[in-house]
Amino acid sequence: MRRMRIHHHRRRKLGKEQGSMKHFFIGPFKLENISVKDTPLGGDPDSFLIVNSDNNESSTLTPSSVQQKSLWYTQIQSAKIEQNQRRVFGVDLNTLMNTQSEKGKDVPSFIEASLERLMEVGLEKEGIFRLSGNRKDIENCKSLVDSGTEIDFKEKDTHCLTGFVKMWIRDLPTSLIPESVWEQITQDDSIPNLKRIFESYPNVYEKYTLQAVMKVLYYVTLNHESNKMQSGNLSIVFGPLLYRDSSATDLQLVFPLVSKIIDNYESIFSGIETEREKNVTIGLSSLKKERRKLGIEPKRLSMRENSSNALVESEPPGGMDSAGIGLAEIVKQGSLSKKGAKRRNWKERWFVLKPKFLYYFGNRKDSVSKGVITLVNAVVSPSTHKDYCFSISTKGREFLIAAKSEPEMKEWIELIRSCNRPE
Repeated sequence: MRRMRIHHHRRRKLGKEQGSMKHFFIGPFKLENISVKDTPLGGDPDSFLIVNSDNNESSTLTPSSVQQKSLWYTQIQSAKIEQNQRRVFGVDLNTLMNTQSEKGKDVPSFIEASLERLMEVGLEKEGIFRLSGNRKDIENCKSLVDSGTEIDFKEKDTHCLTGFVKMWIRDLPTSLIPESVWEQITQDDSIPNLKRIFESYPNVYEKYTLQAVMKVLYYVTLNHESNKMQSGNLSIVFGPLLYRDSSATDLQLVFPLVSKIIDNYESIFSGIETEREKNVTIGLSSLKKERRKLGIEPKRLSMRENSSNALVESEPPGGMDSAGIGLAEIVKQGSLSKKGAKRRNWKERWFVLKPKFLYYFGNRKDSVSKGVITLVNAVVSPSTHKDYCFSISTKGREFLIAAKSEPEMKEWIELIRSCNRPE
C-alpha cells in the first residue's frame, strides 16, 4: 500500500549551459497535514498553494500549464479523500470496525497486536505506560497505520507501543467510557454494578476494546514489583484518557474509580472475556461448516493460526502420531493466568487442552507453544495461591494456573482430570 506523501524538490543550475538543471529532494508534504488552495486574486493562474496546518506555512506549486495545474489539484484532493477513508486515528469505532481491513474483528487489529506484544514482553518494563516513548517513533507508527501499512510490532520497544496505544485512545472522538457511563459509575461503583454496566455496553466494539485494554493494565499491576506500576499509577495515566470532560476536581474523583476498575478486572470483565472467547469458538465452528459445504477436508499441519485465531497442533511430544491431531481432539482452549517458574510472575497464556497434554502459548495467535504439561498421572487440585487458582502437579514440577471465575476454574479442573488417565 503506497504512503500518501508529495515530495517537493528544488532545482539548481549545473554549469553554464542554459537549461541544465538538477532536482534536489527537500522533503515530503504529509497529506493529513495540508490543504490545497488556489492562488490569491492577481496571483499566477498556473499556480496553487499547499498550506501546512501544523505551522500555517504555505508553499506555491507552479505546474507547466493550466491543464497540469488542474490535474495536480484534482489528484491531490483525491489522494486526501482516499487517505481519510483508510485513516484509523480519530475515527469512531463503529466506522473503523466496518472498514474492509477490520470487518469481522471485535477489536482493532493494530491495537490488539500492540496489546498482545505488551503482554508478551512489556509487563516487567519499569514505568510501563508512565514513561514516554520516542515521539518520532510513535508518530511514525501512527502515519504508517493511517496509510494502511502493516507494522511489525515485534520491532517496537515497550514505551513506543504504550505511547501508540495511548495516542489512539486519546484521539477517539468518544471515550471508551462515555460520559453517560461515568454518570452511572459515580452513582454506584460497587463491583456488581460495574460488571453490569460494562457487560451491557450498547457498543460492542467499545466493550471489547475497553476489556482488552483493562486486561493489559491488570496484568501490569500483577507485575508491579518489577515495573513499579500499581493501579494508582496507571489511573493517573488513563484517567484523562477515559474521562474527557475533566477538571482537576473531576479527575481527583475519577482516579480511584479507574484504579478500582483495574484492580477488580477479573470480577468485572471475566464475563466479557469469556464472551469474546466463545465468539472465537463460534467462528471456528462456522469455518468448519463452510469447509464441509465446499468439500474441503481439514488440513493436518503443524501449529498454525486459522482465520478464527483458534489453534491446532499436529505433532505433540511423546512420539504421538506424527500425521497430526485434528481439531476434534481439542477438548478446550482459552486464556488463563500462569505463574512463571523462574521469575514467579503471573502472565496470561493461551491454553489448549488435548488428551494427555496441556499446551500453553504466549497468545492465541502464536504458532509455537511456550511449553507443554504432560497430564498422565498428574494431580489436579484447587490452590490458595490466587483467586480461582488451581495446581497441576507432575513428577518434576507444580504448575500454578488461575482462571477468571470459580465456574471456569471448576470446568478446567474437571476437563483436565478427564484427560490425565494413567497409561
